[in-house]
Amino acid sequence: MKICPRCNTLNADNACYCEKCGNDIKGIPLYNNTKASKRSPKRRVILLIISFCLIIGFSVFVAESDRDTKQNTIRSMNADKEKLKEKKNYEKKKNNSSTEETAPVQKEDAFLTNLKTVLDPTVSETAYDILKNQIGFSKLEYVSKMGETSNYEIKCDGIDMVLTASDKVYRIFIPNSSYVFYEDDTIKLTAKQYSDRTIDYDKQSRYYIIATEIVSSVLADPSSADFPSVVTHAGEIAMQRNGSLVAIQSYVDSNNYYGQKVRSNYTVEFVVTDMDSFAYEVKYINVDGQTSGEFIDIDSWSE
Repeated sequence: MKICPRCNTLNADNACYCEKCGNDIKGIPLYNNTKASKRSPKRRVILLIISFCLIIGFSVFVAESDRDTKQNTIRSMNADKEKLKEKKNYEKKKNNSSTEETAPVQKEDAFLTNLKTVLDPTVSETAYDILKNQIGFSKLEYVSKMGETSNYEIKCDGIDMVLTASDKVYRIFIPNSSYVFYEDDTIKLTAKQYSDRTIDYDKQSRYYIIATEIVSSVLADPSSADFPSVVTHAGEIAMQRNGSLVAIQSYVDSNNYYGQKVRSNYTVEFVVTDMDSFAYEVKYINVDGQTSGEFIDIDSWSE
């Protein structure tokens, strides 16, 4: 091949004039590109290898950079968490400290304060603990000292009571009754037990009606039965209660099988199932020694 020196056009080996510009190319030497042709594939392989290495290197660089970025992000997040945790702990300590500083001092119970004016503080606190925490009264009120004795008039949940104490607490009771809550360093009766045992006037009337009904059912002549009045003869009627179990003891005048008026003593025990409808379950009847059912010790009975 001949290359025209004027326009650089490739011409045939035997051409005398340039095909493009007509320039005389008789003396122009032939151009031999065999060597270049032979070298071209090798160069391409080298270029491909170099390109591949560059791509691999770039990929590794990007991967390493991405890993470093992720690690840095994780470190940053962990650092932020630690800072947030420290901040919360600081605020918590600050709030607790503030609460301790600003919390008002709990005012001492008025009953305890008044009792300490007439009794040793330690004995007063013991009495308060017995009444409040052990017996279970919720509202306590100190009234006064009873003369020159070791007795102190108090009110517990509105109930008039007496506290006997000097160097220690000796007794807690309701005057003119059999109710003793504390004696001989022992709780004898709790507030709940007292509540389960007390009988107000309404309950007293209802219980007595039930008792007369039970006793009348076993008399020879129920229509002739004459029971003492719960109003005018209350002292002749003994009545006890423990929760829903009620025991009543009294007498009744009625005609026997011969038509003679006789007095019979009785004891009945029954469980009230519904006070409003006078519903009950008879547990024990004893009329002049004639018994039915099984006697229950009311003090040891439980629901």
